[in-house]
Amino acid sequence: MNPFFGLIVGLFVTMGMIPPFVRVSGNLRLQDKPNARKIHTQPIPCVGGFGIVGGVLLAILVLLPSDSYILSYLTAAFLVFAFGILDDRQDLNYKWKLILQAIPIAIVLHGGILIDHLPFYGFDSIGPWLSYPITALFLLGLINAVNLFDGLDGLAGGCMLLSFGAIAVLAYQVDGLALAYIALSAMGAILGFLYFNTHPARVFLGDAGSQFLGFTVGILMILLVEKTHTALNPALPLLLLGLPLLDTTWVIILRMSQGRSPFVGDRQHLHHQLLNFGFTQRSAVSLIYLAQALMVGSGILLTYHSDLTVVGTFLAECGLIAGLVYWARAAGWKRPASSPHSGSGTIQDVRHSRFSNVWAASTLGIEIGISVFLIFGALAWGRLEQGLSNLALALAALTLISPIILGKQIQLFIRIAVYVAGLLALFALQPLAESSTSLQWTMNSFFVVLALAVAGVIRFTRRDLFQVTPQDLLVAFFALAVPNLPPEWFGEFAVGYIFPRAVVVFYACEYLVTLPEHKYAWLKASAIICLLLFGARGWLP
Repeated sequence: MNPFFGLIVGLFVTMGMIPPFVRVSGNLRLQDKPNARKIHTQPIPCVGGFGIVGGVLLAILVLLPSDSYILSYLTAAFLVFAFGILDDRQDLNYKWKLILQAIPIAIVLHGGILIDHLPFYGFDSIGPWLSYPITALFLLGLINAVNLFDGLDGLAGGCMLLSFGAIAVLAYQVDGLALAYIALSAMGAILGFLYFNTHPARVFLGDAGSQFLGFTVGILMILLVEKTHTALNPALPLLLLGLPLLDTTWVIILRMSQGRSPFVGDRQHLHHQLLNFGFTQRSAVSLIYLAQALMVGSGILLTYHSDLTVVGTFLAECGLIAGLVYWARAAGWKRPASSPHSGSGTIQDVRHSRFSNVWAASTLGIEIGISVFLIFGALAWGRLEQGLSNLALALAALTLISPIILGKQIQLFIRIAVYVAGLLALFALQPLAESSTSLQWTMNSFFVVLALAVAGVIRFTRRDLFQVTPQDLLVAFFALAVPNLPPEWFGEFAVGYIFPRAVVVFYACEYLVTLPEHKYAWLKASAIICLLLFGARGWLP
């Protein structure tokens, strides 16, 4: 089993599930209405959790062999999601939330998912009298920390993407492929959700989605440190889950110091502080991504260091962030106002400028290049696993009939078909490129030229057609970080080879699909042919 198939399933199931739930969100009474503590001014569907939970749980059920831990997690995670939906509909008070959250936590405790070691406690077990309450408090805290952290477009999802990415890397390193598969499934689901949650968001996570992510990341951390590889530092969750933990601790201390209940909401979260300093939503989210990336990166680098080093690093980074915010508040610092024309509006349409010929030629070259790449990749692979073969055939058929049955959702399913075809082509060509130096040089040159062409057309196209967002910062972080990780961490899976090339392919396809439909007819046709070829390979003898 290739764990990266989990990412594919999570990504495309989530992208496919969210639009229909958005359409019925009003009937389900699942819309987040604005109030004094919230940033948005219009009701927003809070059904992102449906897509994320569907993507993760379906990926686990379809492709991952079950054991007692997996079954406990699946049962409990579904209950977390179900109770979260109730919270989204009824806006429960904190007492009912804690009671309902305790039920799925009791299930995983009964299933043996327990924290048995603590920092500074050595290798000795802490015993059941401490293990049960500490595990319960840890999961309860994480469920609510991620829920409270979900305050800006893309904020909680992006930070959790970094945390799941770190868990996937460490799980690979210690041969925990099942955990890596679940973490990658969650990453794929979050990426699919962020497509709809980029500012201005069309969909929110909702309490169901944010609580599910907090619960899932907590379970994976416990299984990684306690069950998969006990040599990993038990303090690692502090760094890998850094910003949500800091933010929750921050607001609780502030509220209690002011004589207020820690459970009553306000506008003292870290993202609120950044907005008060004059940062835009996108700037605030980008800064928090950078801070979370710093903590997650520190956690990966300090995996086997002493408890004092890990805890000390976490406290130092928290102190640095809190100190900067405190200084800015005390000094009355405000971000200088930007020009009214900067970062907004549109650049002159290149089709009416001196770059029009270059733009048209580059766009055509990108489409031809991607089309050839997809067909060549489909012809290069041998027999395909039956499950992926059926998925490819289903997507090809859905894309062919999409103009008839899907209406306005046609573009979304074309995207899904193109992205799946691109990923399958990358996996097909990777071993072939490694076996031939000349082919490897050819492939590397192709991706360099494609990346430059995509960067050029994005730079000179209209900003209202294709905008750079905080999520692009996340993609850039992973594209730079993954190829520089030790190759032995990934075993047989050439992640360092595939990931940055997948980024280039995705951006090229995303750019083409933003154009009028007749402009990417070749791309659509080649994606369908590619999927049909991959589908046929699963049925070959």
